[in-house]
Amino acid sequence: MGSEDTNKAAVASAAISSLHRLADDQKDLVDLNKRISDHQELANAYSTWIDRVKSHERASVHGMIESCAADRADPFGCVYRAVADRPLLH
Repeated sequence: MGSEDTNKAAVASAAISSLHRLADDQKDLVDLNKRISDHQELANAYSTWIDRVKSHERASVHGMIESCAADRADPFGCVYRAVADRPLLH
């Protein structure tokens, strides 16, 4: 009976070790899922920010073109005024 008890103890120990590894793997997956979610949120925020910057750039260029079209007598002055009148950041 001694070897049978030893065998049962070894099986039980292996099962417990397997459960510990499984719990560690599940914890790692939860951590990875959180990181993926965080990265997706960050990517969405950057995408929104990039879209806003592009829109601001288009509006600024449009304003400069309108300003220069209205002031054909001084094309370099109108570019300077168009740029100087617009703040860099909102």
